[in-house]
Amino acid sequence: MLTDTRVTADIIAEPAFTWIRHCPLVPEVKGLEQAVLITDGMAATGMPDGRYRLGPLEVEVKDAAV
Repeated sequence: MLTDTRVTADIIAEPAFTWIRHCPLVPEVKGLEQAVLITDGMAATGMPDGRYRLGPLEVEVKDAAV
């Protein structure tokens, strides 16, 4: 239950998993200390074209895609 302070609320903020319009509701109900955002984004997300490190791997961002 969202109002139970013993429980955190985890949300995957991606359209395949979550209704995006509900994302702002979680921190409003749970507070920032109990709202957990989960993403499969990586450090190169949103970066300009170039090569970036993902742990031991090198990834290339080209045309906003990895």
